Amino acid sequence: MTEPARPSLFAELKRRRVFRVVVVYALAAWVVLQVAELVLPALLLPEWTFRLVVVLALLGFPIAIALAWVFDVTPEGVRRTGVGRSRRGRVQPSDVAPAAASRRMLYVWASVVVVVLGYAGFNRYFSGGKGGPGAGISSIAVLPLVNMSADAENEYFSDGMTEELLNALAQLEGLQVAARTSSFAFKGKELDVREIGRKLGVSAVLEGSVRRSGNRLRVTAQLINVEDGYHLWSETYERELADVFAVQDEISRAIVDALKLKLARVGRDDLVARSTDDVAAYDLYLKGRFHWNKRTGASMRLALEYFRQALERDPTFARAYAGQADVYALLSYYGHLAPRAGYEQARAAARRALELDPDVAEAHASLGLIALNYDWDWDSAEREFRRALELNPSYAIARQWYVNLLTTRGRYKEAAAQSARARALDPLDPIIASGSGTLALVQRQWDTAIAAYQHASALNPDHPGSGWLLSIPYSLAGRHEEAIAQIARADSVAGSPITRSVYGWALARAGRTSEARKILAELESLAARAPAPAYSLALVYIGLGEKDRTLDWLERAIEQHESVGLQLSLPDFDVLRGELRFRRIVQRMNLPASLLDSPAAPARAP
Repeated sequence: MTEPARPSLFAELKRRRVFRVVVVYALAAWVVLQVAELVLPALLLPEWTFRLVVVLALLGFPIAIALAWVFDVTPEGVRRTGVGRSRRGRVQPSDVAPAAASRRMLYVWASVVVVVLGYAGFNRYFSGGKGGPGAGISSIAVLPLVNMSADAENEYFSDGMTEELLNALAQLEGLQVAARTSSFAFKGKELDVREIGRKLGVSAVLEGSVRRSGNRLRVTAQLINVEDGYHLWSETYERELADVFAVQDEISRAIVDALKLKLARVGRDDLVARSTDDVAAYDLYLKGRFHWNKRTGASMRLALEYFRQALERDPTFARAYAGQADVYALLSYYGHLAPRAGYEQARAAARRALELDPDVAEAHASLGLIALNYDWDWDSAEREFRRALELNPSYAIARQWYVNLLTTRGRYKEAAAQSARARALDPLDPIIASGSGTLALVQRQWDTAIAAYQHASALNPDHPGSGWLLSIPYSLAGRHEEAIAQIARADSVAGSPITRSVYGWALARAGRTSEARKILAELESLAARAPAPAYSLALVYIGLGEKDRTLDWLERAIEQHESVGLQLSLPDFDVLRGELRFRRIVQRMNLPASLLDSPAAPARAP
């Protein structure tokens, strides 16, 4: 009698309903994972809980297939699937009933789930909530620490502590830190953290206070999720003043733990380096930064004195040298010092800072600004700006200086990308907001430039920069009365050579020639008595349409190494682009040849 043929593997899998189990298991696992992804974070469970659910689902898959192969569900209950044969040669199940084994397997899986959830809850309770809540946070703002000291003069210290924490957190990989100007816009204001988060575009806020009494220091800090107001972490530190760097480092590391981040820089154990062993020198440095941030001529000179005193106490204090470089560079940039004197002193201070510590971001940024505005060494400027941003990605003003470089070189797409990044870091800084307006202006996009400058002016109506800049696209668009009103307000606030020159330029373009020539006479008198920006006179002359006198003063500006690279891209100099003398100026400054091309849009509105 012939032995009946054994069924194929496919037929056997089908008979034992394995395919059905695979489909059902896959659907069930997918549903479980979707639910877990939504529910586990709401339960504030650590992120490894979801990973464990995934692993268990994967491990359960071969087990489900094995059980489907071995057991079968019949009207009489769960029975072991046998390989017995009937007289017709068909395979039929045996009568061995393993219902108890099936129930045991169910109990095992239920126990696993209970243990996992129980341990997760235990971990959540005893870890102080440092697990799941902060895991998805990728941006943070450090609000100004409140000065709780009896002496109001200690405000410089609380501000300095805030800035130090901000710079430390900028080193964390995957964390965007709102820049100083935007964070300090909320100083002294009682606002809900949700509102602050919306304005700054961040998902967490660090706030707290500083109380200094003699050599004792008390710092409180708390990290808040702006979405729900949940406190991710809080702590109070009682220390001696000499331990100020340790306190800053402890706070920064607590945030690393709360947000599950990692250091971006390898090979350094501390987030806040001990930049000096002399606490008094550090105190003087904080005073210097406090006054530098005010950006007036008087405040920057006071800052210079504090940095000098700090270096008298500690001649190896690299960051104090970087502070000096910042002051000298901006005093020259704003016209308070002659370029040759100011920028050379800035260069010496920045180089000394980097000799002592090659990783001081501010010193690299200052060297970039010197190369951009004084040396016209575009490659060196780009190298230094890039290095500064590697060391401190949240250094928004350095990124804006980089935008100016890219705009000067005609690399508008790159400039736009960097400008957007700077605005994301520091959305409330009028200088950075103005940068996007200048980028639009050199591309002859009047309406875009006007909108950007209007936004910058709205951020800080008292900031003169956005005010006089706004008058330029107004005038170029033919809106002369608005241009004159705008520059008149800005000039009444600042009264600097640049605002006076823009005022004269706007008057000349509006046909009010006699008024423009009065301002021109003021500027020429100033230039005769003391070093004055030659570019200011060139601007008024171009408004009057006097090409030769414009070129005379532009050539003098080049001799004085003034910062005119970006300005030569402005539309009102379009009438000079075919002139041989203008071509020589462009070549001497190593500017892109595109500055000699005729623009697609007219410089003057019809």
